[in-house]
Amino acid sequence: MLGTLIGAVTFLGGVLAWYRSSVETNYAQKREFNHLRNNQEQLSENLKFIAKEMDSRFDGVQSQLLELKGMFYASLRGGTHE
Repeated sequence: MLGTLIGAVTFLGGVLAWYRSSVETNYAQKREFNHLRNNQEQLSENLKFIAKEMDSRFDGVQSQLLELKGMFYASLRGGTHE
């Protein structure tokens, strides 16, 4: 009788330990997934910001290039550019 009781208590302890471990593992996996999702969202936002910044810089470079091109053509024609 005592051996059966010890076996039953040990079995129940093992079941509880297994359940607790599976719950903790599930929680850790969800938390890790949320971290990865948040990092992906931040990366996406940063890429959007970089793309906008590059676009505005290229617009500035393009306008300067057009100005230089105009000055170059004016100098070829012998005109003056102010």
